[in-house]
Amino acid sequence: MPGVGDIVLKPPIFVTFEQQSETPGWHNDPKFQAALAILQDGSIGDGQALDMLVDTAGSAGQMPASVSQHFKDHWLGRHLDPQEHYWPGVDTAKLIRAGMRHVCESFAAVAQSAAQKPCEYFWVTGRSTGSRGWEIVVAEGTRQITVLFVTPQPRYDPANVIVTKPNPKIRKVFLDAANNVIVKPIEEPI
Repeated sequence: MPGVGDIVLKPPIFVTFEQQSETPGWHNDPKFQAALAILQDGSIGDGQALDMLVDTAGSAGQMPASVSQHFKDHWLGRHLDPQEHYWPGVDTAKLIRAGMRHVCESFAAVAQSAAQKPCEYFWVTGRSTGSRGWEIVVAEGTRQITVLFVTPQPRYDPANVIVTKPNPKIRKVFLDAANNVIVKPIEEPI
């Protein structure tokens, strides 16, 4: 879970996912149903399923080509030297597919049985680069479904340096080395 050196991010594609989940009846929309069917289809490989979803989002104008390429290159580790993958040795395609399938199934189940709850997504990064601690947390609350992509720090890439600033709306509470309680805003990209 989030710790002292973590950065909390909200990539633009997460904002798109959130806006879709706020659309009344989104769980019945043909686009949502098609995406869920791809995530659930065991005959499609994990990477291929994610490629299909990313390419569909690009065709619909929801994901610029540069973002699609970045996702495939750095998050999935394809089309590049394996050492350029943000998290070498981690099957990110398998994790992302399983996590997003769980998000979509939870969203649909809640929307069909009760009032639709929007999803809110965050990417929390800060674990050591060599960590295999890559997970997606899906938490259903009373008013929303919160989704956390919790990852190690991406492998350093000089072209993708993240410059941050404090966000006072999101604070973390932790103990320092002297056992003092510290409350401070998280860092978010500028």
